[in-house]
Amino acid sequence: MSVTGLPGQGPVRVGIPVADLTAGIFLAQGVLCALIERERSGKGQWVHTSLLEAMVTMLDFQAARWLIDGAIPPQAGNDHPTGIPTGVFKTSDGHINIAASGQTMFRRLCEALGTEPLLKNPLYEKAPERSKNRHALTVELEKPSWARPARNGSSC
Repeated sequence: MSVTGLPGQGPVRVGIPVADLTAGIFLAQGVLCALIERERSGKGQWVHTSLLEAMVTMLDFQAARWLIDGAIPPQAGNDHPTGIPTGVFKTSDGHINIAASGQTMFRRLCEALGTEPLLKNPLYEKAPERSKNRHALTVELEKPSWARPARNGSSC
């Protein structure tokens, strides 16, 4: 829960039972693998699932940060903690989710929004600079996206 919610808000429970659902999906995959093995070898298999193991898997690099060096990842809200720009952006009639963290995706996003000058701006030119200037970049990207309706967001 420490990674869920807006920064400084305090831990927030996820809106769905992520651990239960994920462990169930992993169990279903295990059963399918066991059935395939039974077809091949004629032998049954022991299938195991774990809520904790499912959540460690789902936390991906967030869990790795803690498991490797004890770092507790902070809350990032709708932003991705390392990939920028990634998050929820205002539009004229709601919000859209943008995930354009790589150089190619960032270039394509700027082209789609008509914000190509951002590509040459030293504050946003490379990923480390975008990370340091996340909030300013969000403001710049919301200017053109605010003029567009959310329903057109998929074309960006």
